[in-house]
Amino acid sequence: MCINITCFAIFVKQYMLNLYKIQYNYRTYITMKNIFLIIILAIQVLGFGIIPLAFISRAPVLIITDSTFATLYGTERIKTQQVSASLRLFRPVKFVEVADGISNDVLMITLRGKSANPYCVIFTQDYSSAAEYYRGEYPGNLIVLLGGRTPEQDLPSSDENFYVYSTDTELDLYRAGLLAGVINFKETGLQWLSNFFNLPDSFLQDTEEKKIVALAKDTSITDSMQSVFSRGLDETAGEADVLFANESSELPVKTNLSCIVVAGSCDDFFERVPGIPVILFSWLNPEFTPNDVIAVFDDSPWALVMPIVKMIEEKSRNGKIPSKILILSGRIADNGMLRRFNKEAKKILN
Repeated sequence: MCINITCFAIFVKQYMLNLYKIQYNYRTYITMKNIFLIIILAIQVLGFGIIPLAFISRAPVLIITDSTFATLYGTERIKTQQVSASLRLFRPVKFVEVADGISNDVLMITLRGKSANPYCVIFTQDYSSAAEYYRGEYPGNLIVLLGGRTPEQDLPSSDENFYVYSTDTELDLYRAGLLAGVINFKETGLQWLSNFFNLPDSFLQDTEEKKIVALAKDTSITDSMQSVFSRGLDETAGEADVLFANESSELPVKTNLSCIVVAGSCDDFFERVPGIPVILFSWLNPEFTPNDVIAVFDDSPWALVMPIVKMIEEKSRNGKIPSKILILSGRIADNGMLRRFNKEAKKILN
């Protein structure tokens, strides 16, 4: 009897010890788990606080934009690109809207109100005198003058804190030629098939007249630039006839135009030959353009802020930047042409 009681006591003791260990280990596990969760939560709280603080504390990019430009470009469009550029650069990109004809003194006060020590201040060619004035007032701040399509010889010289960039018109014309060739190929596809398979003339129907691609230009487009445009056109259209026009009166009234690339003053090109696909060199809001416009080459500072900052990081004081291409997909009814259009756009942007 005594032996049984002793054995039972030992069993109970061992059971209690095991139960204590289990409870202890469970409490320890729960405690460690809570500590781990608290650490994760603390890291998240710190992250949510530190990341915005780090973003805000970084020197901003300031872009001078006058009221007329903002209206024609589109305020909502500016805000969208402002947010996109800020996130991608991980630094504030600030929209400095000023009144048309603002004096240099008032502009300096406005800029200082936005930031006394910005990462850079981007001026367009219209504000080149203000950029020079700002350089004198704040010699240590980095200035970028975006010259657009102004000839290089007419732009001021650069230095270690004054960078001068312009639009790469030659590359833009080459890329426009590639896109125009896609349209021309679509228009002349039946002619090519007829020649290849030796089909009868009746197969051509309304494609008997050879199609022409027109480049509406101004005097800033040189002969070498015209050659580059033709080279791009030939790469996607095979062989195509090109008409270089300085005025709308030089365009044929007949409908044998497959596409018009407007790289100068629009004049009355749209009225003279309506219904012809147009590739337009302009920063104008696409919503304000005729439905004939199917692609826009935008060389505004808002479109080019990313490559501008990249060139700054590379310490490039001078350089040329190609325009940003916007394909207006909603105006292209032919899905096959739209696919080729997007394919060429991606290829020439890589």
